[in-house]
Amino acid sequence: MSKDTGFVVLRNVKGNAKPGIVCERCGEVITDIHLAGVVWVKEEAEVEEVKVLCKTNGCLSSEPYRHAPWHEMRHYLLWLLRNSGVKNEGQLRKEWKSAEEFASMR
Repeated sequence: MSKDTGFVVLRNVKGNAKPGIVCERCGEVITDIHLAGVVWVKEEAEVEEVKVLCKTNGCLSSEPYRHAPWHEMRHYLLWLLRNSGVKNEGQLRKEWKSAEEFASMR
């Protein structure tokens, strides 16, 4: 298992970097936002570290995470965007288009 897990940069065979998500328990690269979740272990803190876990290998339902508070990955990512200033679908489409344009220049 790679030591680099969570939100990472992956490299393809040509060496190009792309954002990725890797399960912090088993190291599986997450390619479907419906098959992962984000948990946090501590509660009541102002800022808490999260763990990215896959559902595919049962990591999300394993101890010590089984009873921890969590969000589906798809919901977490949408709330992350919202909390980072992307407040509506129009803004999301604008940012998506900008990212596609940037990627096509590389």
